[in-house]
Amino acid sequence: MEFDKVNAFLATAIGSLIFKWLAGGVSSLISWLNKTYPEEDFLVSKLGISTFMIRISHCKYKLSTKPYTKSNKITLMIFGTLVVTSSLIGFYKFTDLIIKEPITWLSITLKETRDSFWIKPENAENKPGEIKWSITPETCLNKSEINKISSIKEGTKEFICGYMLSNDKKAELSKESSKNTFYLLIVIPIFLLAIFSFFMLGVGMFIDLYINKKITDFHKSEIEKSYQYLT
Repeated sequence: MEFDKVNAFLATAIGSLIFKWLAGGVSSLISWLNKTYPEEDFLVSKLGISTFMIRISHCKYKLSTKPYTKSNKITLMIFGTLVVTSSLIGFYKFTDLIIKEPITWLSITLKETRDSFWIKPENAENKPGEIKWSITPETCLNKSEINKISSIKEGTKEFICGYMLSNDKKAELSKESSKNTFYLLIVIPIFLLAIFSFFMLGVGMFIDLYINKKITDFHKSEIEKSYQYLT
């Protein structure tokens, strides 16, 4: 990814607003993670469970919480595994796409030639995994250099050079590139947040199993103590 335009965007009023919104969201999240309901105080004081674990389990607990049945445990483990696995795969594929695709370029596939490439006002180049080439305005003005590029069709070269050598088209391309950058800077955090939330949902299922077991073990321990007291 390129960060020069990202920093420039964050310096604008809209970028600053989005940054403040994200900072406010993080602050609210931290506050929520440290929150404990009165009926859950025994989890912290008697069972030693952190408020963080209680909150990300997505459940509210009471001292009278019933133990899970075997089928409950199996269901939570299966769904938890599926959710965690799918979110990790989604995170890997999404971040891989972000890293590979420059944020300040436009991705274009010409219908006429079926060639795919990245382009911005002063440069166009191949996508990852394809034969390496690069076209700049200087390349377009040098016939021998443009002829050396054989991995794309002539129609593609003409299209690219049409944008490289026209001030009006370069201005249009710059405008579209800025729109694309703005769009990605909004969409990327939203997608990552959605994937993270999905991942935490799966993790929460396993933590719920853990907390339920801790409560069950606590009740068993209290019953054993009462028997010892009676005897």
